[in-house]
Amino acid sequence: MAKKSEENDKEALESRLKRLEGILERLGEGEVSLQGADKLFQEGMRLVKDCRKELRETRSRVEKINRNTGRLEPLTPEE
Repeated sequence: MAKKSEENDKEALESRLKRLEGILERLGEGEVSLQGADKLFQEGMRLVKDCRKELRETRSRVEKINRNTGRLEPLTPEE
C-alpha cells in the first residue's frame, strides 16, 4: 500500500514539474499577454511551492529512516 502511495506521489511531482516547464516555455516565448503572463506566473509559483513542500517532506522521511536504521548518513541541506 505504501509503495502505491509513493508511486502516486512521484507521478504527481513529475506532473507538476512538467507543467512548470510548460509555463516557463510559454513565458519565455514572450507571446503571452500581460494578464496571461501574470496568471501563468502565479500558477508557476504555486507549483514551485508545492514541489518544495513535497521535497522537504521526502527529505525528512529519508533522514528519519537513516536515523532509525543507521545505514546512511543524513542528507546535507542544499539551501
